Amino acid sequence: AVGRVLRVTGGGWRVKGGGHFGIGVGARVDCRRTAGIGARSPIRWPGARNHVRSMRFEKMRKWQAAEQFVAEVDGIVELARFAAPNPSDHLERSAESALFNIAEGAGAYRPRVKIGCYEIAKKEVNEARAVLRRLVLKRTVTDVQIQRAYDLAGVLISMLTSAILTLEKRAATGR
Repeated sequence: AVGRVLRVTGGGWRVKGGGHFGIGVGARVDCRRTAGIGARSPIRWPGARNHVRSMRFEKMRKWQAAEQFVAEVDGIVELARFAAPNPSDHLERSAESALFNIAEGAGAYRPRVKIGCYEIAKKEVNEARAVLRRLVLKRTVTDVQIQRAYDLAGVLISMLTSAILTLEKRAATGR
């Protein structure tokens, strides 16, 4: 059946004519080709190969760790904003960029695109760690004040590295 997207539901978009999937409201869709697409099931279409499963990015541990990291960074930025405005701004932008790149990678279907997004996020987290150290060297904040953010950054880098290696291995084997 062919229909138009009517409203948002928990598992995606409710489409007139049946089916749930993630596309914009008002879009014309062919439910025969897209039936069964959900947040946890892979998209299948004629000629599809090497599909990577996707899930809602909010459920990913990488995303949750990144959210905690950004929350910690926000607290540090509030402490340091007036004493060191440039590093504070840089720290905030790097943390947010990492968060957004993780979401972008989660939404990508091609392994190479996912890898690229996760590599950018990893670089941004490393950059944020460097800014945290710079704020300590400037004596704007103390080691104790940045410790949780610094530790979360390390965990996040490990998670992203693991995801990148897994995706590269999957891409090499063609699965």
